[in-house]
Amino acid sequence: MVSGWNRMLELNQPILVDDPYRLLQYERGVFRVISPSGQCLRVTCPLANEQLRTEGTEHGRGWWRIEKIA
Repeated sequence: MVSGWNRMLELNQPILVDDPYRLLQYERGVFRVISPSGQCLRVTCPLANEQLRTEGTEHGRGWWRIEKIA
């Protein structure tokens, strides 16, 4: 589990984080992001100045699972 992360994610190596935006803001690629409530998102990076926000979940309320898929 990581709260501050500075290296690029590897393909098919999931990681748990408390703030997906902080992790993905400098990444490139396509990611599967699963919120603490189980909602699955597909995120393409680089992000266009958007924060990852999903209804019913907020940062700091659990762990997000992020996996680079492409």
